[in-house]
Parts: sequence; C-alpha cells; structure tokens
Amino acid sequence: MSVPEARLERQFWLSRGMARASGVDLAGALRRGRLDRQDYRAALALCCACTARGACLDWLSDPRNGGAGPPEFCAIRPILRRLRLH
Repeated sequence: MSVPEARLERQFWLSRGMARASGVDLAGALRRGRLDRQDYRAALALCCACTARGACLDWLSDPRNGGAGPPEFCAIRPILRRLRLH
C-alpha cells in the first residue's frame, strides 16, 4: 500500500520535528551510521501509520517539551530513545 505523497511529506516533517525536539539529529544519525536507511524507512512508516497526529502537533507546539524526549504516544519513540541514549 502506498502512502499519498502529501501525507508522506507531512509525516517526514513531523518525524524530524519530533526527533529534533527530543534531542535527536536524524540526518546526523544516518551520516554516522547510527541509523541505517532501512530503520529510517521503518520509522517513517510507523509515523505514517500513527493515529496521534493531533497529539503530535500539540506536543510539538508546546515549547516546554523541547529536549524532554519523545512522548509516550509517539510511534517512533523506541527509535528516538535508542538514538538519544547513544
């Protein structure tokens, strides 16, 4: 099943925003080999399947959440936590 391009782009930016707010540099993790492309695609697929988009947008818009780590509802939380801890 393919994801519409607009939704894929939105989830791309949401995943990057969540990573940045959680203290994770996804592009840097890819460059340094801490995250491979397959895992990155899997994270984006999880984000696309997530039903908490509204909660995600609300969380990202609250400046108190910066650097706090990914919230419980985040579909890519395990990946972000792993990258944040290393």
